[in-house]
Amino acid sequence: MESTDVKIRWCHLSPPEESEAYPGFNPSITVLPVGHRRRENSRPLHESMVFERDQILRLRDGTKIYADIYRPANEAVVPAIMVWGPYGKSGSGEFENELVA
Repeated sequence: MESTDVKIRWCHLSPPEESEAYPGFNPSITVLPVGHRRRENSRPLHESMVFERDQILRLRDGTKIYADIYRPANEAVVPAIMVWGPYGKSGSGEFENELVA
């Protein structure tokens, strides 16, 4: 389907400022041990997990997005679950958009 009536405006966004909710861009790989808790009131992990932070994923059209990947530390085959929302990868960010007039 082709449309010539719709004009899409876009611009490059500036990176968000570092804060408690967003500690900055930091591609890294960390092994989270059994018993690790993300927050004090979170349930502990029942097995070790590999946490791959700010990893590049290329979409079919060549667009690059950055994702955090959690996977078992063992070689278990598990389904992938993709979560998206307006509050950042960790779910703790504020809903902020730079709007183009």
